[in-house]
Amino acid sequence: MHARMSRMLKDIDVRLERAAAAIEFEPAQRAGLWAQTWMPQAKEVRLDMGSGRGGFTIESAKRDPQTLYIGLDAEVICTACAGRAALEEQVKNVVFGTLHAQDLPKAFAPGELSCIYLNFSTPFPRKKFAAQRLTYLDNLMTYRTLLCEGGRIELKTDSQPFRDFTLTQLALAGFEVVWSTDDMRAEDTQSPTSEYEQKLVAQGAKIYALHAVPGELPESQEQTASMSLIDYMPADLSTLTYIPFGMEGYVECMLNRQANQKRKTEAKQRKKESRMSTVPTKEEALALLDKYNKEEYHRVHGRIVGAVLAWYAQKTEASVPEGVEADPINYWYAVGALHDIDFELYPEEHCVAGVKIFEDEGIDPHIMRNALSHGWGMTGSAWEPELQMEKILFAADELTGLIYAAIRMRPSKSTLDMDAKSVKKKFKDKRFAEGCSRETIASGAENLGWTLDELIEGTLEAMQAYEQEQGGMPGITKEL
Repeated sequence: MHARMSRMLKDIDVRLERAAAAIEFEPAQRAGLWAQTWMPQAKEVRLDMGSGRGGFTIESAKRDPQTLYIGLDAEVICTACAGRAALEEQVKNVVFGTLHAQDLPKAFAPGELSCIYLNFSTPFPRKKFAAQRLTYLDNLMTYRTLLCEGGRIELKTDSQPFRDFTLTQLALAGFEVVWSTDDMRAEDTQSPTSEYEQKLVAQGAKIYALHAVPGELPESQEQTASMSLIDYMPADLSTLTYIPFGMEGYVECMLNRQANQKRKTEAKQRKKESRMSTVPTKEEALALLDKYNKEEYHRVHGRIVGAVLAWYAQKTEASVPEGVEADPINYWYAVGALHDIDFELYPEEHCVAGVKIFEDEGIDPHIMRNALSHGWGMTGSAWEPELQMEKILFAADELTGLIYAAIRMRPSKSTLDMDAKSVKKKFKDKRFAEGCSRETIASGAENLGWTLDELIEGTLEAMQAYEQEQGGMPGITKEL
């Protein structure tokens, strides 16, 4: 959390109190009473859902003084800032509050709203978070009940994938799109904007916009649309001149994947198949690791992860990629030992610069893909973990770092008297070894179909076996 935001949250109660005249503190208790409570003479009540700091809501209210504008956001700091801005600009027909979308039915009576604005809603690109999008089918069905006869939804976004996903959901919910544009600012320079929208336009964004009204409800609301926004991106990402907010990491990964594919194609065209492509032995893998990593910690980490993967290879029905002839245990060890081969030299290009290193060293491209897949979603890695070996590497990589940090804190400086319960305790302490991503460890276990306890127990046992084999833990009780 940024220091400035931290300071703002510490005095949030003071900020809310100063802006109280423009804030509804119990929005979930106001169903059917908004106009009566805040503006009895209001001809309409309009909702800006996800109002942020209130720029659009306030400007709209200033232009339409006979309508009550309500701005709701899930973040209380946004409520405080918006309320303060409304008081400073002396806008009387606007009120702000804090509320999550799922609580809208508690906050509004059926037919209470004439318009719902959805401006630059968080896109939540990943499939598993699709239901949190404000234009997800379930939310649109809620909006149908809250809109009065003749009411409508107005949407603006900088994200073409989000807009296209929204169109699928509007159709399922029985909404009719009565107006739309792919470049609102080119067609309409007079409608209210926020500082956020102006910033996006300055960065080169086109504003996609649409108006939709409830139509005839389809017989079935079965969800048939793709949930990942990646599926709505253009096939050739290199043509993009602007990357929508929230999609930067995904676009980078896909661009790297396309670049890698192009590199492979060009390599084939240049007939480089004759170049040596090998699966290194354990000794060769360690020599490569040490060649590109001079710091002891990185060398130790590579050896630990290699040993952990080799242990899992022994305990599971280990296999190697199709077309590769190699001993599975040796192969898994090489993948683990070399997974961070580029980190010390190219920390900002981790799992990207490694491609050239593997190619230059003549390492089998399967090992390159297996090893660099652990950066999926965190670095620019072009490969998503799919094989069992890759999923174990993704899950255990961060966990070995957590366990190694825990060893340093123990009087024995050893894993041999450590149990899974003590590791789980360190896992829950977010202040301990902050650089070890708990989210990555947990999602890694989930992708494997394992419980977190199973992952911890197995990885700890693997590190204990490695320590016994080495006669101590390298880098702590034993020199490398």
